[in-house]
Amino acid sequence: MADTNKVRYGFKNVYYSVLTETEGEVTFATPKAWKGAKSLTLDPEGDTQTFYADDMAYFTQSTNNGYSGTLEMAYLPDDVLKDIFGYFETNDGMLAEDANVAPKSVALLCEFNGDQKAVRHVFYKIVFGRPGTEANTQEDTIEPDTQSIDITCVPIADGEHNWIKAKCPSTSAKYATFFETAPKLPVPQEEA
Repeated sequence: MADTNKVRYGFKNVYYSVLTETEGEVTFATPKAWKGAKSLTLDPEGDTQTFYADDMAYFTQSTNNGYSGTLEMAYLPDDVLKDIFGYFETNDGMLAEDANVAPKSVALLCEFNGDQKAVRHVFYKIVFGRPGTEANTQEDTIEPDTQSIDITCVPIADGEHNWIKAKCPSTSAKYATFFETAPKLPVPQEEA
């Protein structure tokens, strides 16, 4: 399962899979494509704490609370507004946002190119902030506006594990159907 890439570039094939948590069980819906991937920026969340004793760093502990950052897409299609942000279709054919509805958590699937092979990634639990609205006048050239959304990638508790993300190299048996089948939380080899 070695990744032979020397560099990573490109960002494409964004899919989302609505997550359901019921009484400790986590399930994911079949992934849906979300076209127009522009960028993904995720910074680690968590701290490193150092305890000093005997005039030295006696104990150091790091915490991993996931990631936070921004997903930039070309557009928010109606399916995304309904599936993730809880917009409702109205009787007169509009889409309406209800302030009482919080965005749903989803798994976010995507692909990064490499110099040798593309690598697919899944972030198991993405919590979305509400998207803003921006529009600009057209000038002598057309420059598309994009949509940036604050996101947080948080761990999902599963027994002894708190899963955050996984990468799927092209050598994985899961690679061919990665975007077609619902994600599942990982099972380490020693537990299989």
